[in-house]
This record gives sequence, C-alpha cells and structure tokens, in this order.
Amino acid sequence: MSYQPKSGMVSTIEFLCSLEDYPSIRTKENVEYLNVPAAFDIEVSSFYDHNEKRAEMYIWSFGINNIVTCGRTWEEFRSTIQAVEQILGLSDHRRLIIYVHNLAYEFQFIRKHFQWDNVFLLEERKPAYARVGGIEFRCSLKLSGGRSLALVAKDLQRYPVEKLVGDLDYSLVRSRSTILSPKELKYCENDIRVILHYIQEKIEDDGDISKIPLTNTSYVRQYCRKACKQNRKEYRNLMSLLTVSPDEYKLLRRAFQGGFTHANANYVDKVLENVQSWDLRSSYPAVMVLKKFPMSNGVRVNSEVPFNENTIRPYLEKYCCMFDLELFDVEPRLEQDNPISSSKCQALAPRETLINNGRVSRTTYLKTTCTDLDFQTYCEFYSFSRCEITNLYTYKRGYLPKPIVQSVLKFYADKTMLKGVEGQELEYMISKNMLNAAFGMMVTAIVRPEITYTTANLYSKLSPDIAEALHRYNASLNRFLFYPWGVWVTAHARRNLFRAIKEAGSDHVYSDTDSEKLLHPERHVQFFNDFTAEIESLIAQSSQHFNIPELQYRPTTPNGIPYVIGTWADEGVYDKFKTLGAKRYLTLKHGKYELTAAGVNKRMAGEYIQTFSDPFAAFNTEWTVPEDKAGRNILTYIDEETEGDHIDYLGQPFHYHELSSVHMEPSAYSFSRSDQFIEFLQGIMEVEINGIR
Repeated sequence: MSYQPKSGMVSTIEFLCSLEDYPSIRTKENVEYLNVPAAFDIEVSSFYDHNEKRAEMYIWSFGINNIVTCGRTWEEFRSTIQAVEQILGLSDHRRLIIYVHNLAYEFQFIRKHFQWDNVFLLEERKPAYARVGGIEFRCSLKLSGGRSLALVAKDLQRYPVEKLVGDLDYSLVRSRSTILSPKELKYCENDIRVILHYIQEKIEDDGDISKIPLTNTSYVRQYCRKACKQNRKEYRNLMSLLTVSPDEYKLLRRAFQGGFTHANANYVDKVLENVQSWDLRSSYPAVMVLKKFPMSNGVRVNSEVPFNENTIRPYLEKYCCMFDLELFDVEPRLEQDNPISSSKCQALAPRETLINNGRVSRTTYLKTTCTDLDFQTYCEFYSFSRCEITNLYTYKRGYLPKPIVQSVLKFYADKTMLKGVEGQELEYMISKNMLNAAFGMMVTAIVRPEITYTTANLYSKLSPDIAEALHRYNASLNRFLFYPWGVWVTAHARRNLFRAIKEAGSDHVYSDTDSEKLLHPERHVQFFNDFTAEIESLIAQSSQHFNIPELQYRPTTPNGIPYVIGTWADEGVYDKFKTLGAKRYLTLKHGKYELTAAGVNKRMAGEYIQTFSDPFAAFNTEWTVPEDKAGRNILTYIDEETEGDHIDYLGQPFHYHELSSVHMEPSAYSFSRSDQFIEFLQGIMEVEINGIR
C-alpha cells in the first residue's frame, strides 16, 4: 500500500466503501495494529443559554489513510465507528489507532458515548490514549511536543498540506443543522489531513505505527535507553547503586526548581535604552555534558545539632549536597535581585516578610530546601544572622554516564549543523526536539498520583504509596536515569545564570532561565570572556574524561561559525526595553517591536500594541489586551448532560444536546499586578524620592 495524498471529503458511505485491507503490524504483546494513519476532529460552538455556559458539536471529521469524511451528529459518528470496526475486523487484539490533536478536548465530548476498555491519563482530564474495543484514540498534540496544528503542518516534509487559518469564524454560533460553506468544510478537512500526513511521516520515519511512542519525550528516552543499555550489565550495576529512599525523595521534590525568570524591580515600568541581551547556548544540555552530578546513593548525615554555614563547608567542598535550610533575619546583600522563591518556602514569617514579585526580599525567618549550588547563591545574595541546616544528604560527585553525554552532544551537534540546510529539515527538527526533551526525561516524577477513569464516567485520583513506587523504581531493570540528576541540572543552570546577574550588579535588568539582559555592556565584557574560557576548560576536562573529541562540544553552523556549547552568545542590543515584571516585557530593535507576555498570543498582542502612537507608553499595568487580540481562551468543563434550545448566527433555531462538553470562550488579558508587588515597588520609589540610594 502506498500513501497517495488526496483532496476533498467524501460521504460516509463512500468512506466506508473505500476502506481497504490495510497492512498490519503485530507487537510483542500479541496486539495487531493496522499500519495506517487515522485522525478525528470536531468543531464546536460555545454560547450562553440563560446565562449558563453551553457547547454544541456541529461537525465531526474522520479520516483513514487518504480519505476523509464528516458528519453532523453523534449518532452518525457512533454508527461510523461501529461500521469501521466491522469492515476492518477490529477487536481487542486487532486495533486501529486514531489520532486526535488535543485528545483532552475531544474526549470530554465523546467520553459518555462509549464504554471504555482502557483510559490512560497523564493528568486529570488529559488522556494520552483511550481505547474502546478495537479503536484506540491517541493524542497527537502530546506526540508533537505540544506544537499547534499550524506548526505541525509547517514542519511536514514529504506530504505538505496547509493548515487553514481564519476560514472558520469561531465567534459565530453554529448548530448541527447550520449549513457550512465550502470554505468552512475545507478548513475541517485540512485539519484532518494535517494529522494524517503527520502520522504517515511518523510511520515512515519510525518504521511502523506500533513504534510511534505516546509522547515526544519518549523518543529521546528510547534513544538514550538504547545507548545506555549497549553495555547492559555494567549499566545495570550502576543503576543498582543509584537508588532513592522515601524521605530522600521528599527532599528532592522540594529541592527541585525550574529556571529563574525575574526583573530587577529598580527598572520595572521604566523605558530603558541600549539594553544588551546575552543567551546561554543550550543551557540545560551544556551542564549535562560539562558539570558533575550525584553519582552515588544519598547518604544522610546525622548530627545532634544543626549545621551552619561554617560547619557545612567541608561537605559542600567535597559532595553534592541537599538539605533543609532555615534562615533568620534575612536581608538582601545585593539589590539587583532576590533568588529565593517564596513558593518554595515551607515556612515564612507572615508579617515580617517582603516579597518581590514572588521572590523573598527580606524576612525574619524562612525555611526552604536547596542544593549546595543554590546555597552558594543564597549566601552571595543575602545576609542573615543565623542559618540552621538539617536533613543533610550527600552524594559523590561525578560526570553523567558517557552514553547520556554522547547522546546530548549528538543532538546538539545535529541541531547546530543542520539548521537551515536544504533537504535536512526533518533531521534538524528531530535533533532539535530530542535536545529539548533530553532534560525533560530526567525530571519526570517517580511518584505520581494514579488517575483513573471509571465506567461511571468519573475521574478518581489515588494517592500513591511512596515506598511501593520507589521500590518499583529502584528495582526496575529497564531504568537508566537517576532522579537527582534532573534536580542538579536546573541547579547548575541557575548557578550559571546567577553568576551573570551578580556580575551585572546595578546594570542587571532582566533574566529568563538562560538569558541575561543588562545595561552598559562594555563594563562586563571581561566576565563573558572569562566565562567562555572557563567553559573551554570544562570542555577539555570532559573531553579527556570521556575520550570524546573536543570538536563535538563546538560544532559549526552551516556557514562555518563554531557554536561552543554552554557559552554566552551576544544576541545584540535593544534600542528600547521596558518590563512590567517576570514574563512581561516590550522591546524595540532595528525598528521592530516585540512583545513577550505569558498568557497572551505573542504575535496578536504584539501587533495590537503597535496600533498605539507610543507603544511603550501604552505598555503599562492599566493596559488590557481585548479578547479578540489576546489569543487566549478559558475552558470550562461541563460534566453534566445539557439540553435546550438556542438560535444560530443565521437566526435559525436549533435544539442542542450533549452528554458532556467543554465551553470555550476568548478572554481579555490585564497586566495588573499583585498587591504584594505593588507594595514592594512603592517601597523602592520612596527610597528613590528620599535620595537614600
């Protein structure tokens, strides 16, 4: 069977008559999968009926191989599914995988229409797959790494198809009897064809449909696991030494933090000129191949009295350390930023604490959990009258296993050398996705609640037995990762970032995980030069330890420019820069405005702010992006059965009926800020007015 893309929808009868005896693949579990792409999608109208949120599916689209059909009612869909099962001879042991781009959404509509045999949920309301008989629905959104259908279409290599945008106005209320125009039907068809072509390319790239994993991260897991298991006995022995105890795991979860995203409060709301931006090249992958990590069981160090900053020092010098930390009478030592996250504190003095946009500026008392690397940063950025350290765990320091280091270097090299190379677009996308997922596989929680979906159409969440889950983790013969590695990846990356923030001093403006934006770049040239020299030294050490050529740490771009992993890259100077706080800033560079704001569509909101005569003046906490410009939606899950009468956008009355549904509506976005942050900024203004600074 060859895959021949087609165009146009067919009737359900033609669709069923066109079904073939598709080839199949039998797995080790003795399950036979039809080796053919299939996709399902729905279009929905959301509306209010007597002030109650309601939603109505008005068209479903379904495709197998290269044929696409559609229908208007759930009865038609159920009948079509039953007919497909009969024609293709589907059963528990012979299955058709149907991909849905955001299965969580469609599942809420179809979940009460079938008696499910198995639903696997990663989170509540977010199934990775759902099976009924011989039909297995899977989520192509998770497979694509969260990319929109438009981005998936853009990345297609062999079977291009355009994701139509704007041809279906979602603000218009339609019903199952509303006549759809040819343009609207083409929009529905193309959504299906994007998924069909995407899955067909996956079938060809991965070998067959049974080899396509559930999530994008699974690709890098499979690759790295295979590399690690080449010397199976040696690696299994290593894993048997790297185990986690229940108490230790609780500390590891508390110690884990992500990237640091924050603005220097002294520059919030101000329009700055000539702000330079520096980016760390592949920050997380870099520390994975250059830095050292816990490479032993955690050893709990018992002490009759808590450690302090002096008595803990011998352990910090020799080991990777993790511990609970209590600080008293905390004051900022450096004014440019505050590293301790208030959300990561188990305790804070309630009335004597000043919070800087989610970060602790000063307090009489706090308790948190941290690594040795974070503790170094806290000591640099804060002063305190006393510290008490308890629950100390130490680990021997060492490099990550060579197969993991080699895998990360390969992903980095491929991404660097293939970018922009004609004919290598697919290979570039694969390497880019693999590199981005390399860190994600390390921080997957060992212990997670068990979420189930019952035949009574209810979700339930069972608290896990930590000891049992860790026993399975420690004893697993398939394991090739050690959870503390992920905790230290982000700790190393934060340490690199805070070194740059410390160096910038009062010139520090804004940082975001792997980037630093600062004033007066000429003052800091030496720091970035010294940092590069340090990375070169680390590369030499890693290269020698692993016997890996140094060139693999500094691949060249297609135009011959070396990209040294882990170095700071000069991203140029903004003519103007203004931030309102974390994940909120506006820039002007070479006459081009660019808006970054978490929670809004970057392109739509960016275009909207340019309609103002002075975008930087408009960009303030009074600014609200209207719902048609924000590009954001609010989803309301409706679990009960809904039924009633309404009118479509053509003025035609209709009767709606859904067993369960999702109401979706666009939402405006306000740049207002918390009272805590307002209070903090007012304190800074008072200091400036009084001339203390």
